[in-house]
Amino acid sequence: MNYYVLEREFIEGEASFHFDEDYIDILDYSQLGVRFYNSPPKIFVDEEYKVRAMSDILKALDLLPRKSIANILASNYITGVQFVPVLVDNDGVVYDDYYHMNVFVSYPLLNEYASEARRYSNYYESYKTVTRMVIDSKKLAKSNIVHDVFRVKEHCWKIIVNEKVKLILSQLNVSGVRLTPVEII
Repeated sequence: MNYYVLEREFIEGEASFHFDEDYIDILDYSQLGVRFYNSPPKIFVDEEYKVRAMSDILKALDLLPRKSIANILASNYITGVQFVPVLVDNDGVVYDDYYHMNVFVSYPLLNEYASEARRYSNYYESYKTVTRMVIDSKKLAKSNIVHDVFRVKEHCWKIIVNEKVKLILSQLNVSGVRLTPVEII
C-alpha cells in the first residue's frame, strides 16, 4: 500500500482562514478524539490577504473540504476522519458548504532519523518539524493500519491518506491540496 501526505496548495489569489477563537480549544469528549460542538464552528478569512479566492479545500487549522467532497469521501466509506460542518465567513459572505476534517486516528510510524525530525513537543507528544515524511518500514510491518486517513503519531501536523483517497481526490480534480508520496524506509 502506498501513502501520501495531503498538503496545502494555494490557488492563485487564495486566502487562508482561521477558526473563531471560541472554537480553537474545544475539548475532546471521547477517547477517540471526536469533537463535540453545540453549533457549527465559524471560520474567518485571514485579514492580511488582499484577494479572497476559495479553493475546493480551504486551509485553516486543518483542511476544510467542500460539502460535495466530504459527501463523496463519506459515501466511499473513507475511515479515520470525521467531517464537521463549519460556517466560513469571507468578508461578510457566509458559506455553509465546507467541513472541517477532524482526523482522529494516528499510528506510530515515523522514521525520525530519515525524516530529520526536530523540536519535540512534550505537550503534543510529537515533533513540530520534519524535513520530509518518511515511514519506518519496521514500524509499518508491526502496525495494523485499518484507516484510510490518519496522522503519524510522532508528527501529528500532517494528514496521511492511502491510495483509495488519492484516487478519489484525483478523479475529482480537487483544488487546494496536493498529494505527496510518503517514502518508506
